[in-house]
Amino acid sequence: MSPFGDLNIARQALKKVALKALYKLRKEMGIHFRENIKLTMTLFDALISPILFYVSEVRGIDCNGKLEKNPAELVQNKFLKWLLEITNTATTMRAGQRQDGSQ
Repeated sequence: MSPFGDLNIARQALKKVALKALYKLRKEMGIHFRENIKLTMTLFDALISPILFYVSEVRGIDCNGKLEKNPAELVQNKFLKWLLEITNTATTMRAGQRQDGSQ
């Protein structure tokens, strides 16, 4: 909680708008969503990223040490999973990390 109110409400609202835009982008691009990766990533950067990072200088990153809980990170992970055709059950662990969290 900040002195200006609960910023998590704003983060969740922006996540909802960004997801809606992402679904629309995927629907409008159809089969070209995965065929033309460079165009898809350019459109994501131009259309979705500004929604996710709107006023991020004020909000900052406040995830209590858990970046994977950040709404912007969740939308980006969903986009990348769709782009790379990864199933929903796949983990989002970084490369080289084991299940137990060690290197």
